[in-house]
Amino acid sequence: MVNKNILTLAIIVFVLLTGCSSKIGVFVSANVSPLEQHHVSLSDGYRATYYQIQIGDSRKTDAVVFFIGGSGHTSLNYYLEPYFEGLDGNVTVYALQKRYVGHRETGQFKPSDEFLQYNYYLQWVKDQKDFINSLINNESLTGKKIIVFGVSEGGNIAAQLASEIPQITHLVVLGSGGMIGIDEFRIWGKNYNIDFDKLYQQVKEHPDSIYRLAVGQTYKYWASVLPVNPMDYLNTITIPILYVVGGEDEMMPVESVYFLKNEFKRLRKQNLAVKVYPGCNHVLEDSSGKSHRDDMLRFASKWWSTE
Repeated sequence: MVNKNILTLAIIVFVLLTGCSSKIGVFVSANVSPLEQHHVSLSDGYRATYYQIQIGDSRKTDAVVFFIGGSGHTSLNYYLEPYFEGLDGNVTVYALQKRYVGHRETGQFKPSDEFLQYNYYLQWVKDQKDFINSLINNESLTGKKIIVFGVSEGGNIAAQLASEIPQITHLVVLGSGGMIGIDEFRIWGKNYNIDFDKLYQQVKEHPDSIYRLAVGQTYKYWASVLPVNPMDYLNTITIPILYVVGGEDEMMPVESVYFLKNEFKRLRKQNLAVKVYPGCNHVLEDSSGKSHRDDMLRFASKWWSTE
């Protein structure tokens, strides 16, 4: 039985992390009736966990979504199903759990050293690529649209995967943009009086350290994400691309999405669509607390159905 005090604290943390204040019961139900765990062996032998949910009629599935979430070490068991409940159509959603994140891990406690050791950009890309290729090769996905859907930290991962896996037909990114990582965080840091140029120099002196921390993440984490340039991947992609952002995103500077639009215009690429939700934050909530995520999902599903 789950300790009541621990469960109460976990619920509070879940609400803060996901913005699902109207759906606290979902957290409880995920403990009582959790998602089924599936497993896949990655290329180095690690036995990874993944989850699968079905939207609509599984007999008529015409689209497959590979979801890549944001930062942290909260189990997908707690938020994958409610996240996509507003999605239209007949869609199968797959999502890979990060390494060394437990099925019932709420993210409220300090992560393990094993998690921190593998929590960096190139590892995320490698694991997601192994995972997606394993399902594409083993599942009957012929004739279906295959969408890679990256949120926040997962946005750049999704962009790279879309450039490297030919079977992917659509790219959707929420809460991420087109600037190099250090440029994004330089803008973001000014709002919180954080000098990311100084931080980056410190990180470069200890790029593999999981014990030195800055802004809640390890130096190893920062050394891996700050030099990432999503345009290295986006400028090679010819499939339809959709970027969505809140106009008042407090975690990712909206300038990064406008930069992306300008770059595509400069390159004369015609495969980018951008949707901005004015007055909304990183999780697409407006100032009244109303979530626009379901609207975003309906928009995205209509977009990939017609593109």
